[in-house]
Amino acid sequence: PFVNAGLRTVYRFCTPMITKALGTEEDFNRDASQSVFAATVNNDFFEVEPINVVPSTSPTSPSRASQISEVVSQDGRRRRFLWMLVQERRPPFQGCWLVDGCIASEVDGDFDP
Repeated sequence: PFVNAGLRTVYRFCTPMITKALGTEEDFNRDASQSVFAATVNNDFFEVEPINVVPSTSPTSPSRASQISEVVSQDGRRRRFLWMLVQERRPPFQGCWLVDGCIASEVDGDFDP
């Protein structure tokens, strides 16, 4: 790959509402490397838990999913991330699963209650 290939993929698979909140791809790359998400870049360990899918219950509501990933950064910090996904119902991303949010754990890997 190339520099920031993973960040580019994440950015391009975010819902339009999320990308609007994140700003440009360049803004996202800069901010991600200076935040809790820095642990996801060049990490020493990466693992994902099974995905949890909640199917759509009506024609107007999308299917949703969540998945927890765990990373250990190069300096040994452990973080877990709760990724929230939505299956887009409209073109041009109809049928695609897009990132609709992400929550980072505390440094010890625990989520706040």
